[in-house]
Amino acid sequence: MKRGKPIARFVAIVALVGAGSAPAWGQRVRPTAAAAVAGRDHFLRGVQLVDDGDFHGALAEFVASYEASGNPLVLINVAIVREQLNEYSEAMDAIERAEREAPPAALAARRADIDAALLRLRERVGFVIVGADAPGLTVTVDGVEQPRARVREGIRVSVGQHRVALRAPGYVSRESQVNVPARARVEMNELLERVRSTIAVRSNVAAARVLIDGHAAGTTPVASPIAVEEGRHEVRVERDGYTSFATVVDAVGRGADVNAQLTWLDPIPETVAGHLVIRATEPGALVRLDGRRIEANGSEMLPSGPHLLRIERANYVPVERSVTVRAAATRTIDIPLQPTPAYRNDYMASATAARTRWLAVAGVSATVTTAGGVWFAVGLANYVRLHTAYWDLDQLITTCRMSTIDPRCARSGELVAMMDSAAADLPYAGAWLAVGGTVMAAGIGGLIASIVMAGQAPALDRFERRPVWHIGFGPLAGTMAVVF
Repeated sequence: MKRGKPIARFVAIVALVGAGSAPAWGQRVRPTAAAAVAGRDHFLRGVQLVDDGDFHGALAEFVASYEASGNPLVLINVAIVREQLNEYSEAMDAIERAEREAPPAALAARRADIDAALLRLRERVGFVIVGADAPGLTVTVDGVEQPRARVREGIRVSVGQHRVALRAPGYVSRESQVNVPARARVEMNELLERVRSTIAVRSNVAAARVLIDGHAAGTTPVASPIAVEEGRHEVRVERDGYTSFATVVDAVGRGADVNAQLTWLDPIPETVAGHLVIRATEPGALVRLDGRRIEANGSEMLPSGPHLLRIERANYVPVERSVTVRAAATRTIDIPLQPTPAYRNDYMASATAARTRWLAVAGVSATVTTAGGVWFAVGLANYVRLHTAYWDLDQLITTCRMSTIDPRCARSGELVAMMDSAAADLPYAGAWLAVGGTVMAAGIGGLIASIVMAGQAPALDRFERRPVWHIGFGPLAGTMAVVF
């Protein structure tokens, strides 16, 4: 327990009260007799507790004595106890209050002790200055709220560690432990951070600029929500060649969502427009750019910048690709389309069957053509022989009728018989020749039909080609192609 001067001061005041000296009320209202008695009782118990070393109990009794009696001199005892408890700033507060409330004459007798106490306490206090500001800011020191004007000038605190908390609507609360040395001025000037929220921005086009309250905040697609101060914000999404999107959202709590839908300008300024030519391995493909259908021949003006290209065709796997259109330029893109597994199997089965039919017709037709050709050749040779013999005999018989000089004329009867035989055989030879020609013509017709079938048959290499327009004959089409 601390002894010495503090106890002497207590005894002096106790002697004062015990001797019945009139208390100095200053400007305060004089208490009733009952209140004065209660104040005296609390005071005496406080003195006893000091002697017992219970400064916390003594502080409670002295405060109760002051509140009951209203005697400002009791605050001197409050200050002495607080000093014993290392509450130096609170001790100075008690002394300064006593000086404001007690009459000068009452203080004069104790001036030396008061001045000595103030001098001692000033070496054991410092100041906390809060320079940070925000609308509605409240500052608490060790759990006690302080007036705003006072914290700007400096809050007097005892040396040691103190808890300073700053709170303001719409701002992140801050609580700090500060160490205050003797006679030091510890400043807290760091501004409070606004309470943060988020704005999630989605858009139907990529590479669009996102502006929040006029400040650039990224480009679409925005991977994660954009951190903002909690409150109302203007969100604007824009890209050259598109209509702009603007809205106002309240970002509070879990944040706000923005779904920006941009459309192409009509017309698109030539300075920001480009062209795109799509060459697919299959004709008739449907081309979409950012979900909008476009012509594949490059005739349309498109907004420059990145786009999502999608190519679709029945029985083929859709193709999606990121493409960039350059302003005042034409870009050509080759797109290989791959069939669905089911369509590939059906197509290859059909192509193989067609090839088999073509080869079968070609083989049979070649055989028939060869047989018919042989038949026709034999028949033609026989017909020519008989016809020649007939005409030779006819000429010889005519000559024999006019003259018998030729020795063969002696056998004129035999010659006539031979001519008649040749004449009788000629129709048969002609029929043979006709049948052979017919068979050969049928074979040639089959060959022509097989060539037509080959030209119409599905190509076996259809799905392995480069982007081309094919002009050819079925399986041989790969040998005749016009590349873009």
